[in-house]
Amino acid sequence: FRMIGQPFEVSTQAASWLFTEESLSLCRKQAVKERNGKRARKFASGFDQRSTSTGSTTVKPSFPESDEDNLLPPFDIFEPRSNRTGLTADEQDVMIRFHSHQMSMVIGPNAVLPELMRSASVLATAVMLFRRFYLSNCVLDFQPRRVAIAACLLASKIEEEKVPIGALEHATEIIFQRVKGVQLCREELGSLSARDIEIAEKQLMEGVNYQFICHHPHATIQSLVSEIVHSDFFLDDHHEHPHPTDATSSYRPKNSFDLRDQRRVELENKAMMVAQSALLFSDVPFLFSPAQIAFASLSMALACCDMCASGTTTSLLAGSIHPTLHKYIRSKFAGKPESKVVEFEEEVVAITHMVVRSPVMDLNMLSMWAGAQRREEVVAHQAEELRIVFRKVSHLRSPIAAKLSPKPQQSFRKRKAEMPPMTQLGRSSFVSPSPVSNSKIPKVTPNRVSSASA
Repeated sequence: FRMIGQPFEVSTQAASWLFTEESLSLCRKQAVKERNGKRARKFASGFDQRSTSTGSTTVKPSFPESDEDNLLPPFDIFEPRSNRTGLTADEQDVMIRFHSHQMSMVIGPNAVLPELMRSASVLATAVMLFRRFYLSNCVLDFQPRRVAIAACLLASKIEEEKVPIGALEHATEIIFQRVKGVQLCREELGSLSARDIEIAEKQLMEGVNYQFICHHPHATIQSLVSEIVHSDFFLDDHHEHPHPTDATSSYRPKNSFDLRDQRRVELENKAMMVAQSALLFSDVPFLFSPAQIAFASLSMALACCDMCASGTTTSLLAGSIHPTLHKYIRSKFAGKPESKVVEFEEEVVAITHMVVRSPVMDLNMLSMWAGAQRREEVVAHQAEELRIVFRKVSHLRSPIAAKLSPKPQQSFRKRKAEMPPMTQLGRSSFVSPSPVSNSKIPKVTPNRVSSASA
C-alpha cells in the first residue's frame, strides 16, 4: 500500500503534521485562543505527538529554551479557556478555506498570469504551508493574503519551479482590480508589494517550524491509474460506458488501446480534481497519508464515471470502495493478510465519506468541472457565510477594537531603550539654582570652618 510513499514515512510531515480529529480540533482552538503579536507561533508542529504522550488532560507544548516567547500556557482539553480574540476556530477555518481557494488564481495550472503557471504540486505545497501556518496562528495577527502569497513564493522554491516575486506582486494587483468594487473582498484581497511578500515569507517559515517538505498524492495517482487502466478487469467493468464526460466529441476510440488511453486521461484528471478539492476544502491532508488519499481519490473518480453514465449517486454513498479498485487491491496485494487489506479499504472509505460530507464539495460537477467555474461556484455557495465572517474579522481588526483590547505591558528594558539620552533633554527639564554672584560666596577654608562650627 506504500507505493512511492516510503520517503513520506520518515518525513517531517509524517512525524509532525499528522493529527487525529480530536487533536486537530484542539490545535485550531488554541490558535484563536489569544492574540500573539508580530512573532509567529509554531506549536502545531508535533502537537498530536505531544498531546498523545501526556497522560493528563493538560497539554503544554514543548520548545527549546530559546523560544520562550513561543510558549503557550497550559490549557485543559475538556474545559478550554474563554476566547480572547473574539474569533472561533470555525470562523477562522472559513477564512482559511477562502484564501486557500484564491491561491489557485495566483499560482498553478489556472494562474491569472502565464509566467505563474506551474504544476499542481506547487499549488498543493503552497496550500499546505499556508494551512499549516494557521494551525498555530490567528488571522487577526497575520493577514492571510500576505501569508498566502508568501506561501506561493516559498512553494515555488521548494518544488524547484521558481517564480519571480515581481510576477506575484503583479498578480495581486490584477486580482485587486477585479474585486475592488466589493468592499469586503477589497479588504481581504488587496495588492501587495515585494517587501510585504518577503516579510510574510520569513514569518511563514517560522510558523511552520522550518519544515517545508510536503508530500502529495499526485505521483501515486498517476501510477495507480496507469496500472488499473491496463489491467485485464478494467475494460470488463467499463466497456458499456462510451465516454461519459465528452458526448459531443467527434473522437471515438478505434480499439481497446485507444479506449484505455482515453480512460487513463479521464480518470487521472478526475482523481487529480478530487485530490485538489480534498486539499482545499477538507482536513484529509492532516489525517491521512498521501497514498491513502490517492486510493480514495481514484475510487471517487471511478464512482463519478459511473455516476455520469447512470445518473445516480449510490456508488458514492454506498459505504464501500469502488468495485474496480477493490479488484485491483485484491489482485495486487494478494500476499497481504486479510485484516490489513480490510483495514486499508476502511480507511479509504473513511476519506471518501469525509470529502463527500464537506459542505463545499459537489461531486456531481466533476463531469463539467473547469477551474474558473469551480472557483465561482464555491464562492457563491459560501457567500453568506463569508460575508458574516468577513464583517466580524474587519471589525476585530479595526482601530476601535484594537484600543479596547488590552495591550501587553512593555518591559523596563525596552522602555529604557526608547528613552531619549540626557544630552537631548532641554534645560527646562531640570531645576537650576538661582543665579548668585561669585563675589557673594565666601571662600571656605579649614580655619573658618572650625571657627564657624565653634
